[in-house]
Amino acid sequence: MADLTERNVLLPENLEMQRKPFPSYDVVYFLTPTETSVSNLVRDWATPADIKYNDAYVFFTTAVAPELMGMIGACTNLVQPAGPQRLKCLVELHLEFLVPESKVFHLALPEALRLYSNPVDPQRPPPILVELARRLASVCVTLGDWPLIRYSPNLGQNPTHMARVLAEMTQYELDMIMRRPPPDYPRAQREGAQPTTLLILDRSVDPITPLVHDFASKPMAYDLLGDQINGNVFKYSYENKNRQKVESTAILDDTDALWREYSYTFFAHAMELVSKRQSDFAAAHPDGLKAGNLAENPLLTQQYAQLRTHVTLTNMLLEAAKEKNLLKVGNCEQDMASGTTAEGSTTLNLNNKMKEIIADSKSSQMDLQRLILLYLMTKKDMKEADKRDIIARARIPADVEQCVFNKLRFIGGSGRHFPLARTSMRARGVEEPLVLMRYVPYLKHIIEKHFENDRSVMGDYPFVRDPGPGYNPGAGANRLVAPIPGATSLRSDATREPGWGDRGRPASSMQPQPPAQRGGARLVVFVLGGVAYSELRVVHELSSSYDIIVGGSSLVTPNNFVELMRLL
Repeated sequence: MADLTERNVLLPENLEMQRKPFPSYDVVYFLTPTETSVSNLVRDWATPADIKYNDAYVFFTTAVAPELMGMIGACTNLVQPAGPQRLKCLVELHLEFLVPESKVFHLALPEALRLYSNPVDPQRPPPILVELARRLASVCVTLGDWPLIRYSPNLGQNPTHMARVLAEMTQYELDMIMRRPPPDYPRAQREGAQPTTLLILDRSVDPITPLVHDFASKPMAYDLLGDQINGNVFKYSYENKNRQKVESTAILDDTDALWREYSYTFFAHAMELVSKRQSDFAAAHPDGLKAGNLAENPLLTQQYAQLRTHVTLTNMLLEAAKEKNLLKVGNCEQDMASGTTAEGSTTLNLNNKMKEIIADSKSSQMDLQRLILLYLMTKKDMKEADKRDIIARARIPADVEQCVFNKLRFIGGSGRHFPLARTSMRARGVEEPLVLMRYVPYLKHIIEKHFENDRSVMGDYPFVRDPGPGYNPGAGANRLVAPIPGATSLRSDATREPGWGDRGRPASSMQPQPPAQRGGARLVVFVLGGVAYSELRVVHELSSSYDIIVGGSSLVTPNNFVELMRLL
């Protein structure tokens, strides 16, 4: 609200509610292009007596259908046949997606995973596939990019190559938009620059990552504290100085500098960081804390509340990890996913480890389901009798076995081996990995090979249209970006460039920085079937070197992914 009032907006109101007229004020309508919203707009101008405002500025989230445009044109009090026009502008914004953080988007369509279970006729695609293509095109328009589109191979057992169909439909949507392009679209690039690439990935390329416990703070929070985190709103309770329980709410987003700093850091390191910040705060303001007079200083009150939020959050992560025995579970998952033990041995002894975890009453039914799904995906040539034995030991309900375990083939996870997805950091010759974070999501491998223009890998990812002989995505950036200090990778500080999430950030945190050129042209990655928080972490770590934006049909947590598999 404060952002609006600073820009001289008197009052935000719901179009569907009864509203008081303000005939001397102009009005800005921000609408979805539906019959209901257009009818409500027209109703405000139906007769001279109905007119509530002076002039109108109308903005739609996406393209408006001809019949809806006709309804607006027929409203003569708004679009006057002669004389001054009340309708000062009508703009299609192409904003059919959500942006939870800088460099990340999703289309809020979790049901898209259902596409994998049934063949699709490309000539008569289902409505959800049409919607996916339209929304994905709107992302490109908002970015100002006219990308080359490529897609992943078909690795599941659905006869329809879903990534290819979506890629072709997205190209068609962009072609239609170009027939009447918005202003300044596509945005100009440097002369001779490499074009942006839109890479559409099928979830079957890597069905492992959405199931693995990630021990970085943000992925871990959304995995373990799902009942207390809704979107970016964290609800928690604490005891005040009178030992009374107080309910509190905090926003976890890019405007919170401390959250921005540790959200993709190993949770134990994050606890150390937050604890140190709390100690530093207490040392800097001893009198205020002793006297209990923080309320007299609003800035200190805000800083103290923010620290309390993050101390509570990191402590909750530790308690949840202990309660669920996640050190043992996580280590077993890492052995499966990375293909090696923490000591580097390829002798995994998974059967005994699985039996120990199943016998431990601390493991929840959902954690067992995730672990067994990983086991079935990564165990090569597993016998049916062994599969039945492990499912029986874990007391997996029959409906879960039918709805989830028997449908792995649709996302490429039945009896398939993942040699590339299971390449550990040790094998790639980088620094010694954390024991609980040895596994590297396959998305990192794809992104690196894309910018290296490695045809031995990326040759399996066709283009919708021929990019030409000069295509080399790693050759040079197609734009300059200004890095912002404060972002932290898993193990080291890294600069972060401003993006959608930087809007509304206080000016003090947006100090001008010298332009920095990222390696290669922009890459937009889209995961059909949902993008995992572990994959957001990978992109966060690579964003100091490359200009990457990542998105999916939805954002998925591991538990959410298992539930979505029931739709198959």
